[in-house]
Amino acid sequence: MSQIDLKKAEYYSNADIVENYDSRRFMRGGGRYVADKEVEIISTLLTYAGIQSGGVALDCPTGTGRFIPILKKYGVTVLASDISEAMLAHAARFKADKYLRKSAENLGLKDGSVDVWLMSRFCFHFDDPSPFLKEASRVLKENGFLIADFYNWTPRSWIPGKQSWLGGRTYLHSKSAVSEMAAENGFSIVEAIPVFAVAPYLYGFTPSIVPIAIESLSNFFLSGLKTKTYYLLKKVNK
Repeated sequence: MSQIDLKKAEYYSNADIVENYDSRRFMRGGGRYVADKEVEIISTLLTYAGIQSGGVALDCPTGTGRFIPILKKYGVTVLASDISEAMLAHAARFKADKYLRKSAENLGLKDGSVDVWLMSRFCFHFDDPSPFLKEASRVLKENGFLIADFYNWTPRSWIPGKQSWLGGRTYLHSKSAVSEMAAENGFSIVEAIPVFAVAPYLYGFTPSIVPIAIESLSNFFLSGLKTKTYYLLKKVNK
């Protein structure tokens, strides 16, 4: 792990950051809209993936664990992993079947042991997230699925410096870059859902009517300019 990556791990292990992570992003009007929209998209992609009861779902990094209840609705065994002990302690209230303190590029799980991996709000923290896709290709079963989101653009990419106060820089990955990275690691893109005409973090400081209005208009006029895209990737034979 690079020094930059270690700084990110340290940031998300800070007790104050963890304790206030959800409230700072999702508890105000616009933030609740963002949280609900992410749940809606992830649920849609899980349905597209045809996840069956009795399977195994991995939530990594699980963060505060807010997606664990969504995965449990599908009747799967839920594994929740994070490098941050503080995040895992916070996520414990959602009662995943098993909690792991592991890094996403070295999970220690058996080859071909997972049906679906949810990797939300993670890949855009890294200039090159391919090590995580490589690990996903290893632990997923044949025809298993990876759900991950990437930024198309964000104002944070315009800010110079390390952005330590925000947990480090965020990085952009175009659809063509994601497609190439996916193919290199044995995946194909099954579905792509663009979302948020404005950076979701900024929505957290607005009343809910603001994102509702902006997103409704952008679906007609700016559909190709959304800040991020959620992808459903399927593991395929190389």
